[in-house]
Amino acid sequence: MRILYVASPSHTASRGTAQNVHVTKIVEGLRAYHEVDLWVPQARSGVGLWWESTRAIADGVRAYDAVYVRHSPWFFAAELAASPERGCLVLEVNATIDLERIAWSEGPTAKNLVLRSMEKHALRRASGIVTVSRVLAAELRRVGVPGDRIRVEHNGATTASTVRVNPWKRGEPLLIGYVGQSFPWHRTDLLADLIIEADRLGVALAVRLIGSSHGEPPASLPARLRDRWQPLGALRHEEVQNRLSLNHLNVLPNSNMYGSPIKMFEYLACGVPVALPDLPSIREVVDETSAILFTPGDMAGLARSVLEVLGSEDRARGLAERATLLVKETYNWSAISRRIALHIEEFCSRRDARA
Repeated sequence: MRILYVASPSHTASRGTAQNVHVTKIVEGLRAYHEVDLWVPQARSGVGLWWESTRAIADGVRAYDAVYVRHSPWFFAAELAASPERGCLVLEVNATIDLERIAWSEGPTAKNLVLRSMEKHALRRASGIVTVSRVLAAELRRVGVPGDRIRVEHNGATTASTVRVNPWKRGEPLLIGYVGQSFPWHRTDLLADLIIEADRLGVALAVRLIGSSHGEPPASLPARLRDRWQPLGALRHEEVQNRLSLNHLNVLPNSNMYGSPIKMFEYLACGVPVALPDLPSIREVVDETSAILFTPGDMAGLARSVLEVLGSEDRARGLAERATLLVKETYNWSAISRRIALHIEEFCSRRDARA
């Protein structure tokens, strides 16, 4: 098949971000099975972005066997205007306007209400949709997308490291890792509470933060503990997994309700234990055998669980081994791309049969 992969500038602008990693890895993976062209508009916003994208998708559904669009809540008008009935249009959906508005704590606006209505129409018209969580798939069904047009493929990691649990004993510094930006739903401020809770339990816990947006620690962190907030700055994506593997444990303090955080899979792949918030979209991937799951916001409970798990090298190793196995068997970009290729083929063949 000849496939045109369409992504917006926001998905591809910053190398090493989660969006860029997703696009890059899926395009690379699909090229093992099909001829794939990646197209990104030159305009970054406004009418220019909409016009370029509309033309490209409209031309693509005629010239390619399939057009595969990384859907954006602010990019979809092109999908709506491109008459997907003329060809096979498959959308890769990571969020909807309603869910994004909740994640960013935005109230309903007239603009959002209009765009939401248009988005629902666009989603219903697609030949098929590949989405990143079952929670999000349920939301798509709620807005009228037929269930037989939806497939779920979570995000992933490139490969899994050898398990290298770093033994920790009480009286030694405890090193916790975090990677990513500081969006509201990430709640990186909770990491300061984790430092405080560990200190209350007599443990010198330090948080190493990878990413360009981490600077001074939150004001809630007492002066005597501020040196335990340790920003490492931005790293090349190829270096992240190795850096994470030097910690005793890596943590995701919070997540949105519908996503499939790439950082979670990179944590699972790095060969040391992982702590994740106990949310439905997270439980789609892990359980208590592969991660420390904690009640979102409960840093006191998390601190106790971390100390208990890391106090037993066998238990820590067991979690890390199960986590890396998940990546090796299911959540790696090669396997994910192969399954997406099959989904595209299925959607397009079904569309051809209906035509």
